[in-house]
Amino acid sequence: MPAHLRDSRAFITVLAGGILLQGCGEKSQPVLPETSIITVSVTPKAATINAGAQASFGVTVTGSDNRRVVWRASGGLLSSTAAAATWTAPSASGVYTITAISEADSTKRESATVTVTPVVANSLAPLQP
Repeated sequence: MPAHLRDSRAFITVLAGGILLQGCGEKSQPVLPETSIITVSVTPKAATINAGAQASFGVTVTGSDNRRVVWRASGGLLSSTAAAATWTAPSASGVYTITAISEADSTKRESATVTVTPVVANSLAPLQP
């Protein structure tokens, strides 16, 4: 074989070997664990009650070992545990929001709406005998 072809063949072999070996020194990327998607679900989603009455709400959190929530209300009086809340409507009629916020991820939340209707007083006088 002529010398110039031998030199070309050696160059190609070295070049190809260098390309193959180049990938061998790279460090592999760590495999990160899959992240769970946290969801918050409040039940019921909506309610209509009279002024001063109470409504109860439950919550389910999935995607986290921490299933606790923080409850918030746009008005009225709220008493709660990690899994449930009881809301007492104010005397003013209107639409109010009750929200459960995940302790594991405060961007994960869900709200229920409560329509408060006024209490209508009975204006009829009792009948006299």
